[in-house]
Amino acid sequence: MSGDLERIGEDDDVPTSEIEVQPPSLQEQIRKIGTAFELDRLQLCRILLYSNPEWLDEWQEPGGVLPEPIQAQVQVLNELVDLLRNAMRPSEIVAWIQKNTSAFGDKTPFEVAAAGNTKKVVAALERHLDGIPILQ
Repeated sequence: MSGDLERIGEDDDVPTSEIEVQPPSLQEQIRKIGTAFELDRLQLCRILLYSNPEWLDEWQEPGGVLPEPIQAQVQVLNELVDLLRNAMRPSEIVAWIQKNTSAFGDKTPFEVAAAGNTKKVVAALERHLDGIPILQ
């Protein structure tokens, strides 16, 4: 039996180079964004640059397609979430995304992202994490 325990997770028939790790689905990525920032449906639509909350259900139906600009926004927001999760605790993320910041003209990072400037937020955060004190 101890021989069986040693083989858990091993499969001699499947080379590890052939194992494909699937990226998270768009639904999972959107859920990650909403959870990290503690957003309600309206806020989630706003930060995803979409005006209709019903869309959250519609695009997930069979044949539903997420518009390209929103797919791009989801990718950048996920990058932002990953950066924030590596830099601070979850409770700090929520406080940070809602705090007015001089680096963004006294707007919140949420407001900047919801205006379509999420890359600006990511770039500012990266500079801050590199030791440039710009986010106060």
